[in-house]
Amino acid sequence: MPAVVYASSIAVFGDPLPAMVDDASPLSPKLIYGGHKAMMEDAVALNSNRGLIHGVTLRLPGILARPKGPSGMKSAFMSNLFHALKAGDPFTCPVSAHGTTWAESVSRCADNFLLDLAIDSALLPPTRAVTLPAQLITMGDLAAEVARQCGVDPALATYRPDAELEAAFAAQPPVLTLAAEHAGFAHDGNLATLVAKAFATLDEG
Repeated sequence: MPAVVYASSIAVFGDPLPAMVDDASPLSPKLIYGGHKAMMEDAVALNSNRGLIHGVTLRLPGILARPKGPSGMKSAFMSNLFHALKAGDPFTCPVSAHGTTWAESVSRCADNFLLDLAIDSALLPPTRAVTLPAQLITMGDLAAEVARQCGVDPALATYRPDAELEAAFAAQPPVLTLAAEHAGFAHDGNLATLVAKAFATLDEG
């Protein structure tokens, strides 16, 4: 039976998010992107229940950091922060310093996908979908840690919030991922490790 690992997104929860997101939070996407992800989650569960595939869906948080260059994605500013401060350049963040987001490094995400390929179905919920563990971080804390690891002044990062981006990417509440953790998935552990892993991935690229 073929194993299928589907990369979904926290966008399936829609907005505004509840005070806390957990395994019982309903899917209520508003964007077409989130709607497509939710539809595919149903398809993975359906075909797994029919015995056609061994399918698992992982809902990804923000993944750091992307290679330098235009991506067309509104969340790209989180990766651009890394590139700017590494070069010692000033960076204007389009969300506030106290804005909160869920994050995980590229390498940690890859490890979670590798685990997914051999996971025991008994560890999965009936939906066969789990929200990956992620750290809840503020943009100010992220910028400060990136600056520290780059050896630059954290004042290089300034903030000019855009209301739309703030609502979409920097207003995320605490998240409980008990089903994913029970199945063996994990986040990076702490912010310093997440940032170091993000830089390691960029250096490899």
